[in-house]
Amino acid sequence: TSEVLERALFLLEEDGWCQGHAVNAQGERCILGAIRTALGNDTDSIVPHGDFVRAVIDDVFVAEWNDERGRTFAEVREALLDAASLAMSEEEVTNGT
Repeated sequence: TSEVLERALFLLEEDGWCQGHAVNAQGERCILGAIRTALGNDTDSIVPHGDFVRAVIDDVFVAEWNDERGRTFAEVREALLDAASLAMSEEEVTNGT
């Protein structure tokens, strides 16, 4: 899970971030679009990854949070970094490391 969130951040840094679309005409992605792409477009697996984002942004609607007026890429980047860190901590507990 943490690797998918890190990959999503990489995609946003490489291709750009957008609001209002999963992927826009320029290939920029919203936070959920980036997670979906990092999952190989497996929309069935997006929920557990989104749960980590929801936990760090303290909002149940990730898409609305992403699209909120005044939202910045820096905030999106921080949310993905924090979500990946949270996921990694949980993975370590689960794996006993």
